[in-house]
Amino acid sequence: MKTDSKVTFYAATEDQQIKEITSGKEVLRYEPSNIYSQLVPMLGSKIFFAGTGDSERPGSIHILKYPWEKLFQVEAHSLPVEKIRLSYDNTHLFSGGRDGLVCIFDVKDKEPKLRRDGKELSSIGMNEDVLLP
Repeated sequence: MKTDSKVTFYAATEDQQIKEITSGKEVLRYEPSNIYSQLVPMLGSKIFFAGTGDSERPGSIHILKYPWEKLFQVEAHSLPVEKIRLSYDNTHLFSGGRDGLVCIFDVKDKEPKLRRDGKELSSIGMNEDVLLP
């Protein structure tokens, strides 16, 4: 996510926190009540999808609104979530779990983002990660 020519990253870390890193410096730290294994932002939005990675609980997808308000939760896997990715156009969310299951969800943005010319913003860069069974 880019803000005022600064590059901002959000990471679900091994120490069970979500960190916001801008220009190489940690600017915000959040300690969620869940262990997140994956964190994926939605283009042009303050919405994030997070996959749970707690080995003691089933894997679920949480929908979070920055600054980390949980809006919704979907129980998707019987074991922790390993990967989540959004399609290039933000219309599908893919999740892969340790249970070997790959789930595909339709994503509906209640407030679609518009470009300066008034057309709907609908593309996102491709991700280099690949989900394989």
